[in-house]
Amino acid sequence: MKWWHLTLWISMLGIAGVQADLSPEAWHSEQLPTAGTGANRWYIRPDLTNSPNLIVKNASKQKFLNATPPVWDDANATNASISGQGVYVPRSDGGGYLVAPNGTASLKVMVIGPNGAGTVETIDNYGGGYTAISAALEPASANLTRNERLHVAYVRGGSILGYARRSGTGANPWILPPLEYTANLGFPVSSTAVVPATDTSVNLYFTLTQSGVTTLKRAQPTTVNGFLLVTNKNFNPLVDLEQFVQVPLCGTRIGNTDRVYYVGSGGNPSATSWKFRRWLGSGSDGEGQTVEDNLGATLAVGSIHAAISPDDGIQRVAWYNNTTKNVHYLKPTAPGVDYLVAAGHPITFSGASSDLLGFQFDSSGRPYLLYQTTNSKGYVAFPTDDFDFNANGRPDLLDSALGSTTARLEALPVAPAAAGVANSADRFKFRLPTVGSALWSGGNTLVSNSSNLTYAFELSEDGETWESPADAETTISFTKTAESGTDRTYVGVVNTPAPGEFTSRFARLRVSRTKYPY
Repeated sequence: MKWWHLTLWISMLGIAGVQADLSPEAWHSEQLPTAGTGANRWYIRPDLTNSPNLIVKNASKQKFLNATPPVWDDANATNASISGQGVYVPRSDGGGYLVAPNGTASLKVMVIGPNGAGTVETIDNYGGGYTAISAALEPASANLTRNERLHVAYVRGGSILGYARRSGTGANPWILPPLEYTANLGFPVSSTAVVPATDTSVNLYFTLTQSGVTTLKRAQPTTVNGFLLVTNKNFNPLVDLEQFVQVPLCGTRIGNTDRVYYVGSGGNPSATSWKFRRWLGSGSDGEGQTVEDNLGATLAVGSIHAAISPDDGIQRVAWYNNTTKNVHYLKPTAPGVDYLVAAGHPITFSGASSDLLGFQFDSSGRPYLLYQTTNSKGYVAFPTDDFDFNANGRPDLLDSALGSTTARLEALPVAPAAAGVANSADRFKFRLPTVGSALWSGGNTLVSNSSNLTYAFELSEDGETWESPADAETTISFTKTAESGTDRTYVGVVNTPAPGEFTSRFARLRVSRTKYPY
């Protein structure tokens, strides 16, 4: 939980919406370097400490951009060994895999080490063009590190469903079906999401369009007589999961359960509004659930991304609505509850090639959303709370909490005042600046549920060791003195003697987000 304050001395007190932590005004977008001219794409490449480092590449050049938020350092461009764009899968050692087509002739992967150096391997060289690429590492086990076995799904030639896995050993570590056992489905395949459990237990989700109807399906690649088969009507037939869906898909696995996110109608051909849904499945069982309803009859969907917050270990989802041109951010309904609801739209953007490219949390729990507006303009968006973007000498969380870049606490006399002393020697009285939607319901804090903010008062006799009112057995009462719409002004009074001597007594306002704000 993030909190910020400024120390106050009694003779001059000062301070250190949709949910404010997910409102656009509480987020900053930083434009990123490019790899050069032409079509660029950016990928999140977290390191061992989960810093949101990046890769940017075009058809011939690439750069590794190191993160020192709020800045991403530019770097010298090196030659790109793969010409196309695809997906990046991070490894736990700080390296990762960049899977992308090399023209139309082959599908390749750059195996990147923690230091950025990489080697290139060929996955599939049957040719015909490669699209709808997805990739994932299978979970670690007692005899397999998470860094080794990569699973890749893709579409070749528009209608061939491809799948390959990396054994992690040998000069040619890739296993894929022989050409004669190619899974040509005969109709357009537009998206894939590969979700491995082990090397022999893999669910390959994809969308197939036939007679104008797009259906979410599942294949379960298996080995028969020594040959890897994506699907076969006798051994591992395809399973229809839900009709009337859109592309793309986002596939993840939490514990023993697959989670596939997509936009659909709930299988209803007469539905008048799209829904954001997730497929929950384990083995051959599963069900579709609506997470976000009433998205309208016309909806163009961009990319979907999921990330797990280190604060509580629960997954969040962000997706780009290309109709309303904003990002939908889905988070748990309450701390510790593993059920997602739409929580806000932290960024809005548009352009010729607008899309959300990535979503990640750093080790502190701060989220980063990677996006582009054109092929030459990429950005990272993140909350401003910890930064001072307006250079007024205090973190932006305080400005947001007080609705002003200059507002401070105001010291007031306590009646009856001690003779010759402006303020009582035993108590503090102060006026807060106007704050939006904050309420006092007893206790020593003001709370704004709609803004996810808590305003708490702390006391000290030396300016170094601080006591909350509860610790000091001190009580504070707040009186609302003004109200305009959702904006309210409060006066607070410390009802019991404060610690220390009057000439050496300090107070501060501590502003924090509520638990797990993102």
